[in-house]
Amino acid sequence: MKMLDFSSQEPLPGALRYNDTFCTDYSNYLAANPVSYKLISLYVILFFTSTILLIFVAQTILQNKSLQAHPQMLIAYICMAEACMSWNALI
Repeated sequence: MKMLDFSSQEPLPGALRYNDTFCTDYSNYLAANPVSYKLISLYVILFFTSTILLIFVAQTILQNKSLQAHPQMLIAYICMAEACMSWNALI
């Protein structure tokens, strides 16, 4: 079994190196495949709207006593959890 020598400045075999070639390749990739900001803005609008509406539904159920029957409270908690997941997906 070969012992690894950590005192040398050489990277381990198979390790990726961060160099100018990587930066050039990545910038060439971005130039060839531009980011669609219209699509990103559509996702942001949909996630933001979804989060606001889920919070509205949960708040309505929690504030209205007649809506606090058994399945409605479960729906309120599911709405709060989905609003958190939608916010995390947006961020």
